Amino acid sequence: MKKILLLSICTLFVTAAYCDVTFPLFKINDVSPGNTIYLPANQTIELEINYTAKKSSNQVVGNSVVYLQILDIFGQQDQRILVNQISDASWWNNEVSFTDLKVDFTMIGLEFNARLLFVSSSGVEYGSSTIKFLQAYPPVADAGPNATIFCPESVEIGGYPSAYDGLEPYVYSWEPSNGLSATNVANPVASPTSTTLYTLTVTDARGFKATDHVLVSVVLETTPAIGGSTYMYKPCPYTVSKKSFYLSTAIPNHATNLTWTTSYGTITKYYYTNGLKTGVEITIGQAPLPEVRKYSSVGSNEDFMTTGITDFVIECTATYPCGTKKGSKTVELRNPVCKVIPPSPYLLKSDLLEVKEFDRSLPREEKLEINVFPNPVSSELNLSMLIVENSSCNIKLVNQQTSEEMMLDSRYVEKGKTNLIYNVSGLRRGVYVLTIELNGIINRKKIVLY
Repeated sequence: MKKILLLSICTLFVTAAYCDVTFPLFKINDVSPGNTIYLPANQTIELEINYTAKKSSNQVVGNSVVYLQILDIFGQQDQRILVNQISDASWWNNEVSFTDLKVDFTMIGLEFNARLLFVSSSGVEYGSSTIKFLQAYPPVADAGPNATIFCPESVEIGGYPSAYDGLEPYVYSWEPSNGLSATNVANPVASPTSTTLYTLTVTDARGFKATDHVLVSVVLETTPAIGGSTYMYKPCPYTVSKKSFYLSTAIPNHATNLTWTTSYGTITKYYYTNGLKTGVEITIGQAPLPEVRKYSSVGSNEDFMTTGITDFVIECTATYPCGTKKGSKTVELRNPVCKVIPPSPYLLKSDLLEVKEFDRSLPREEKLEINVFPNPVSSELNLSMLIVENSSCNIKLVNQQTSEEMMLDSRYVEKGKTNLIYNVSGLRRGVYVLTIELNGIINRKKIVLY
């Protein structure tokens, strides 16, 4: 009766010193008997077991089995999880040791006691001292709501709070580190240059972990929108066609540069706002112009129209710290009806003598120098013009007595100094007014033919 009672005490209540098999070394997850392991509820956890077992020198245990025995706090629940098997030949000097043995366990309930249970080939059981399992709630991570920012803006990420439940203090870890002010705080400031998914890992004081994610979407500022006319006319012979195009919206935030290109014509002028090129002037038909003439006889005028409509594209590219955005505008290039004037039958010679830059701060009227010589004139009239900009030019003579008009020339002249010589020997003698029209500005000179 005493022997049976002793065996019962040895088996159930595990007073290891009186048993034939003892466990001088036994740890679960590096925790020794008499201590507590906290496990999350309803999660399968891999436990790591290390132990050493000893037996009496005359004890024969045969091929034995070792279990992890789970007992509830009332000692009623008996769950056994196989740890390993020991052959009789494995005992060396009546001792065996095992490390890194892995078992899976799911914590269902609030509190359990766990121990190693040695079962010999004859069915005799020997148990270790116990380790307490307590249910603990793991932490909850909150990386905060997804966010959208315009580059290079920033946003604070993480929840409020970024971690709760579990056991404080918490350790925070954010990945990737790109664009983060810190990776080990609850609420870092994110300044990514491209759309990034950040992962927050929270580890509580018991070593339990939780993760959450937040997506920070990065967009560039708005695409530049180009305003202005949707069409331009091709220039008639000896004319220039100019139009301005500009940003139809406000200057994009954070833009560091604006560049313009055109697939037709030439950019001849820029308009600036806060140091950025926010508009351009496109010019078509800059000198030298092609010689496009059509006439049936010398001195006659004839209407004509070229065919076809051509589209060209103007583009504005905004440069931002995180990239570029390009806006475009399609412009319809129309062909106008032009009245073409043939070469002047009076013109003897035309020379561009000098190309010169002028003081553009002066009024346009003060940028003209026109000289006519000789005066009086009998045969060859010399006309010298110094002008500040390329101009369309119409030259005619008006007889003061008869009011008869005679068109001497209609042409396009380049900026600088130009000499023109006309044969006027065939005209009626008398007093004339020489009218010279340059880009809408009329200049008059009185001359005498004899």
